[in-house]
Amino acid sequence: MRFSITTPVLNGRKFIDQTILSVVSQTGPFSIRYHIQDGGSNDGTLDLLAAWKLRLAHEFPVGCEGIEFSFASAPDQSLYEGVSNGFSACGDSDVMAWINSDDRFEGGAFATVYDVFSRYVDVKWVTGRPTVINECGEILDILPLIPLPQEAVAAGIFDNRFAHAFIQQEGTFWRPSLWKTAGGLNRRYRLAGDFDLWRRFATHAELVICNTILGCFRFRQGQLSSD
Repeated sequence: MRFSITTPVLNGRKFIDQTILSVVSQTGPFSIRYHIQDGGSNDGTLDLLAAWKLRLAHEFPVGCEGIEFSFASAPDQSLYEGVSNGFSACGDSDVMAWINSDDRFEGGAFATVYDVFSRYVDVKWVTGRPTVINECGEILDILPLIPLPQEAVAAGIFDNRFAHAFIQQEGTFWRPSLWKTAGGLNRRYRLAGDFDLWRRFATHAELVICNTILGCFRFRQGQLSSD
């Protein structure tokens, strides 16, 4: 099984090392294709990415069946354009997900997704329990398991405003067939492009929720969603 993971970044030097480490330290019987799409950073982010490329090629202890790492830098119009360009660079895969440059996957996340997708071929997308961390990486909150019926997700009910439940992008994985059927991300959005994607996913497949933490969203100063 091959995971395609992408990270969009713009001036993400402060947390990007932690994000990358959360991807490349995953262990299990799968390979990882990881591409970071930079939007034109000028804070030293590109130097860190070059160092990671060298590290992964020579000295990093790999715990899966292989890691292919790359990065590119070019101006883009939105976060979601960066994500879409990143997936295009990754090529074909069996599982897709993206992680933003200040967030992280939890250890064992890919192994959990591998197990679910290997056992249940009818499952098209999975997520874990929404989890929030602070700037130091301390877990602040883990939301309880809440049923998310397919019809309600498609209707856009679970936006964390009218119903205290939502699908957290950090820790949501899907099969490429679902991405293709739904038409991928709408690149015109500035925010909530994932919310729009989940609604369209839900018109085609039911979401499976794992009783574990797959990814964490980091609260920090200056993030796009702070307001």
